[in-house]
Amino acid sequence: MLALQVFVCSLMVWSIYTCIFICIIPWIGVDTFGYTAIGSFTLLMSMTIYCYYKACTTEPGAPPKDWRPEEELGNLVKEPSLDSEPPRYCGKCQNHKPPRTHHCSICQRCVLRMDHHCPWINNCVGYHNYKYFVLFLLYTVITAITIMALLIGRGFISDVTVTVMDAIFMWFLGIIVVAVTILVSCLLSYHINLVAKNYTTIEYHSVHYANWNRPHGSREPSHKYDLGLVENLYTILGPSLTTWLIPISIPGDGVSYRTIDNLPDRV
Repeated sequence: MLALQVFVCSLMVWSIYTCIFICIIPWIGVDTFGYTAIGSFTLLMSMTIYCYYKACTTEPGAPPKDWRPEEELGNLVKEPSLDSEPPRYCGKCQNHKPPRTHHCSICQRCVLRMDHHCPWINNCVGYHNYKYFVLFLLYTVITAITIMALLIGRGFISDVTVTVMDAIFMWFLGIIVVAVTILVSCLLSYHINLVAKNYTTIEYHSVHYANWNRPHGSREPSHKYDLGLVENLYTILGPSLTTWLIPISIPGDGVSYRTIDNLPDRV
């Protein structure tokens, strides 16, 4: 899906040119306030671009070739329930699968803490790039709202005349940005819910499928990786609050995970 990546990059370049050279400079001017506006927009767009780059290029993670479960249970390969995870084996990769690992039929490999395969980044979203993916969604929404504000200000507030070519650039960009804002906001809200409960997309659908089909009166399926809101945020976004919104990697091997049964007290 390289064409989708080209489209995303082209939209970013188009947005930068339109916002700086058609909106900010003619409307706000080239002065202290104008430079501040340009710098702020450039920083915001840079964060979006960098998060997208990292989501695209960071390997989501693969099980170590020599990984073995702590307790071998013969040739058991059945998929686990969400309450217990017996050892699993991937016949296609010829390797054991750690907890939360799934085989991607598109990438033809097993992915640690696989969430889904995203055609927009032409990569699987897994343990090592999930944070980059979520931050990309977040900064995309913030940037898109900023672009809409600049377009509205330039088109309806500014006294400077808008040329026909500039108007074409602004209108087409505005239409695309409105669509992007709506769609990505929905996707972001979905992943915020996943982060808050420490689900992957696969686990989320598994729980809801099991809950939908469970017999009336039976126990609702639990999710042992849900450590509570705060601990879930620490687990997925990093151990320090100051780095949650910064696109840096999180510690961990993607093979072992804390569960609600062995959650230590945080000092």
